[in-house]
Formats: sequence, structure tokens, C-alpha cells
Amino acid sequence: MAVTETQAITATESYTQLTVQTSEQSSASTNTNANILYNSQSEIQGNWTLFYADALERIGKDSTFYNVSLTDIETKKAIAYLVEHYFYQRLKDFDADEITNEGYKIKRNPGRASTSALNKYNELMAFAASYVDRVSTGTHPDTYIKTADNPTENYPDAWLSPIGDPEEIDELD
Repeated sequence: MAVTETQAITATESYTQLTVQTSEQSSASTNTNANILYNSQSEIQGNWTLFYADALERIGKDSTFYNVSLTDIETKKAIAYLVEHYFYQRLKDFDADEITNEGYKIKRNPGRASTSALNKYNELMAFAASYVDRVSTGTHPDTYIKTADNPTENYPDAWLSPIGDPEEIDELD
């Protein structure tokens, strides 16, 4: 099943902190204070139609480049992350090294050309590509997680508790 535009809007509102005006709302001139308007824009509001088209094109090109086929959920997340990136990228302070707002000063890393949303998108695509590699080489995750009897055996380090070995903790008591 392909992801519909309505599902993409719902995903964008779910995975980001942005509100999006739908086609129906645009026709009825409602939800005009959304972060992203359906087919128009303002100085502080983005244009869903443009962002959505850009996101679909980028996902298509990256899917071809990485030789991946995203699931519907991955596609929804990818659209949401790219739309969020495009929204923040167009704001006038996007490239600023420092922003002051309501008494708070935020400094960014020099040469920063990304957003956390684009980083999430890149991670999603990298995982999808690495999944294809693991399946094609026979190192699918299901093949190396053999047992749950010993929680420290055969599990990736990232899945282990940061506390440490329960036996070592008992010895500290």
C-alpha cells in the first residue's frame, strides 16, 4: 500500500512538532495559523505542497541510490523528517551561528548545515540500507540473537543495560 498525502500529513504532525493545513482546510480557509499551509506560504509558514513534492523526490532518489525499499511506516517517517527539515531550513535564522530569543542565547556549531530532522532522515535511510546489506549477506539480526536465557549473551552492546552485570552489582553491596 502506498502512503497517501493524508497519511503523510498525519505522520508529519505526529513525528514533528509542526501543524499542517490539509487540502480541505485550505479550501474552507480554516487552520490558517498552521505552521505549514497546504498550498501557500507566509514569512513564517511553509508550503506543504512544495515540501511534500521535494520530500517524495528526495526519498525516491535516495531509495534508488541506496537500493532500498522503505516500508509504509519508514516512508511516513521519512516524509515527516524531510518536511520538518525543509520548514526549519527556510527560516531566516537557520544559518545563524547564534540566536537570542526571550533572554536565551543559543550557539550552534560552526559550519552547521543540518537539522536534527535531516539527521533522523539520514539515520533512517542508513538503517534501511544496512538492513538490505545484512539480509543479502545472511547477517540478519534474527540470526545473531539466539537466546534470551542469558541477557548478556548474543545481544548487541547497545541493547544491554548501562548499569552493568547484575553479579557485579551484587558484589558491591
